[in-house]
Amino acid sequence: MTLLHILLQSLSTVFFIYGRTSSALTMNRTIDDQLGDDFTKFVPRYSPQNAWMLGPNCTGCLIGTKYPVNTSKVFNGTWHDVSAGLDPQPKTITLEFTGTAIYVFNMVDKLAQPQYEGGPFLTQNNISFELDDAPEYTLFRAPGDLCSEFICYNVLTYSQTGLANVNHSLLITCMVGNCQFDYALYTFSDDRPEVSFNSSTSDNPSVPSPPSAYTLSGASSVPVRP
Repeated sequence: MTLLHILLQSLSTVFFIYGRTSSALTMNRTIDDQLGDDFTKFVPRYSPQNAWMLGPNCTGCLIGTKYPVNTSKVFNGTWHDVSAGLDPQPKTITLEFTGTAIYVFNMVDKLAQPQYEGGPFLTQNNISFELDDAPEYTLFRAPGDLCSEFICYNVLTYSQTGLANVNHSLLITCMVGNCQFDYALYTFSDDRPEVSFNSSTSDNPSVPSPPSAYTLSGASSVPVRP
């Protein structure tokens, strides 16, 4: 081993021991309806599988056939569609993640439940959410600027912040009518110390304040997709 290699090895050891900081690295990660989580490789679990249809391939779904979809407004161009119908078997999605916050985004059939409050907001409550076995029912609103004639895109249907940075399970149930799941975002905090001289990674995600119509139970902000 040359003297240069010895010096480089010594410097690496010094940076490893002294060049680390205790601040946590926080980042936003996406769970796509079809491709799942790029980091953990988790893919949403649909039940029953034969009830949920991949939206772009569904020939019998209102969304995508009778009502055309602008795929440029859909994350990765795909979504999953289900009709609750009269079948008593629950139509569910299970998401698993490790993080401190979770946000779920759906496409919404504008004509499915045309209940309006204050004009430009479409209000629905046909989806239930159960985070870590604690059931919640939310009333979500789609601001008018997210909607075309028939479809509202990128609608925040559920969010929860301030969670412990541990493994979580979110059960989503379509209770009435049609439901279209697009993607979810979660905030992950890596508590392992990071090298302080690495300035390419931010310690905090970009989390702007959402429109007022996006305020849901337990939510104060909407993160930006990575």
